[in-house]
Amino acid sequence: MKKLYLIICVICLTLIPTVIAAPIDFDNLHIASTGYGLAAYEINTRLMAAYNNEIYFILSDDGTANPSKVYCYNPSNGWSNSTNHSIVAETIGRFVTLRKINDLLYFSDTLGNVYSYNGSTLTAMSGTPFTANNYVSSIEEYNGYIYFGTSISSIYRYDGYTYEQVYEVNNHQPIVDMAAWQKDGYLYVSVGPENVCCPPTGYTIRSNSGNAGSWETVFQDVWHTSILMSTTDYLYTAVIDSAYWYGSSIRKSSNGTDFPVIHQSSGEYKVPWGSLYHNGIAYVFTNQWGEGYGYRIIDDNGTISFVQNQNWSLTQAIELNGQVYAIASSVPHNPLGEISPADVHLITTAMLTVVSPDGGEKWVAGTKQTIEWNNYDPNIDYVLIEYSTNNGQTWNDVDIWWNTGSYDWDPIPAIDSNQCLVRVSDLYQPNTNDTSDGAFTIFRCVNPIAGDLNGDCYVDFKDFAIIAEHWLNCGNPFDPACQP
Repeated sequence: MKKLYLIICVICLTLIPTVIAAPIDFDNLHIASTGYGLAAYEINTRLMAAYNNEIYFILSDDGTANPSKVYCYNPSNGWSNSTNHSIVAETIGRFVTLRKINDLLYFSDTLGNVYSYNGSTLTAMSGTPFTANNYVSSIEEYNGYIYFGTSISSIYRYDGYTYEQVYEVNNHQPIVDMAAWQKDGYLYVSVGPENVCCPPTGYTIRSNSGNAGSWETVFQDVWHTSILMSTTDYLYTAVIDSAYWYGSSIRKSSNGTDFPVIHQSSGEYKVPWGSLYHNGIAYVFTNQWGEGYGYRIIDDNGTISFVQNQNWSLTQAIELNGQVYAIASSVPHNPLGEISPADVHLITTAMLTVVSPDGGEKWVAGTKQTIEWNNYDPNIDYVLIEYSTNNGQTWNDVDIWWNTGSYDWDPIPAIDSNQCLVRVSDLYQPNTNDTSDGAFTIFRCVNPIAGDLNGDCYVDFKDFAIIAEHWLNCGNPFDPACQP
């Protein structure tokens, strides 16, 4: 009998289709913050990190590369800058990369400094081998160690006490990116090209131990690989195929040794800026000379699409608590090394999300029910609450309310419909809204039932639970056996 149950369960699992969410429409995301300068340099593909339920990212104030700051956005409290969070601001150099590893946030600058941050205390790491001529350009965790790639293509391994050099190549540009892939247990590293123009002399290496002498080349003869993004099944790479950004390709490997091209750029100056893997879909953000706003290349495990944005030049994105946050500019990219120094924003999928009713509920007219929503934007002060009885064809006002996340709808109007929806909108920006994911029912209980103790027009286990809770209680003050 156990075998039969197991076979049935396996068959059921194989019949469940794989559901992949629709791609994010980055052109219509909500603005979380605005008004900052430069967001990226040509080799900095990791300028964002999610840490302690906050978003950290590197920007400058004045639209130039120097100085720069590590900024923080708290979805619960709104916009704050580095001063509020004790994150250091550069005065001479610029920050290069940042990465969350275990319980700390690490970031580096072009002066050779490396910092760790625990959410309240900033610590400059001491005893490092890094200098302004050999600064940290990439950071990754692998097998319990922290690996630092440098601006002259060296790799150092840090065990919490000492720094051990495990890879070095002479006369090459920075280690651009590193990624540990859980599928095969290797650490992958992108090595920049030689410091001469312009042969394609960059390459990608990997190691299954991280030890000196254990590195092998997996592909070469490219200018450099600017992005390494690992998912459960695939390792994605964004490759600059030749110097001066003339042509780039997106490659996807299932085994770590073969990297077939899944997208090839058709024009010059195609710069990959950043990547994101979210809800089963891979994104690479890029731009092209003379064609306006940036592009996003999308792969949902087989279908490749190449979409030009209409509103934003995207740089990088990160996920926090199921919501996506991206650095974007409202003016086109400069293809020769940086995005526009104006109108840089943090944009996000997070806004208002209806929690209840969200589909399938049965609410009785004349009763009190609570409408609930998640508020990811503290800048929304008031919301408009509406309901529909015809699956969204028309809408009726419930109330204008403070953005507290809940509202007691009392009493629910006399309605009979199984096509009801609730919508919650920003009062002043109505395009920022969310609607119940599915229809719910409002009905009048035309035949009240004596056994319906909770007023939902059903006699069921909920009513029995009420009886059980008060079993043998009585209200006779003259009966000493009564339980209060």
